[in-house]
Amino acid sequence: MTMPSARPLWQGRALALVGIVLVAFSLRSAVASLSPVIDHVAADFPVSPVVIGLIGAAPPVCFAIFGLLTPLFERRFGLERMAVAAITLMALGLLLRGFAVDSTTLLAATAVVFAGVGSGNVLLPPLVKKYFPDRLGVMMTIYSTTMAVSTFLPPLVAVPVADSLGWRVSLGMWGLVAGIALVPWVALLLKNGPRSGEPVKTELLVPDPTDGVDDVQDAVAVATGPISTAPANLRVGSRTGAGGWGPRICALSAPVPHLAFRSL
Repeated sequence: MTMPSARPLWQGRALALVGIVLVAFSLRSAVASLSPVIDHVAADFPVSPVVIGLIGAAPPVCFAIFGLLTPLFERRFGLERMAVAAITLMALGLLLRGFAVDSTTLLAATAVVFAGVGSGNVLLPPLVKKYFPDRLGVMMTIYSTTMAVSTFLPPLVAVPVADSLGWRVSLGMWGLVAGIALVPWVALLLKNGPRSGEPVKTELLVPDPTDGVDDVQDAVAVATGPISTAPANLRVGSRTGAGGWGPRICALSAPVPHLAFRSL
């Protein structure tokens, strides 16, 4: 298998590069931006320990549920469309958290955020492989570094913003960041047309015994493995003489299938 030749990161895929970086940043900032300002939220309306516990348990639950559902929808709608849907969920949930009026609405908005994050976690690696098959090492480094920065940066910013402008602004501003991440992917969909989000269909390279086509050949292939033939040796049997043994040697030198027999 030949590896694709490397080309500059920006060549023909600048939108995908910017989109992947912004999505990677939003995935962790959406999770890390609430805990630092939960005391500011509790000053406006009561947040019970049960709600705090549910908010803490929401990430793994949402990640598991939407991590399982996302591949099913991705096969139908394509990577780009599902990326737009996941980012929309994140942006909407982050904005709604800034407008929460009680602990119930705060919990519901947080669930929407983590639903988008769960889908984004599943979609981002395939997007990297699709747009940067020749730069996987570089892109995974950029991806991991961006997620690390977005993990420790929100707590450093969220509290000062909450002190000066209020916790609603502190939570809602991350929704604007996620909204900016929508722009490259929407632009890619518009640029490439309606077919850009369709799943790529690949042809099977091995026989499929269950497809109902050429079942006899498929059964033989599965039982014996690939069958190869050797070309006839034209030099053997070229000599003819008394007794007519030349044709018999030519017949013996005809191509014979090489089968893999299992020892009994």
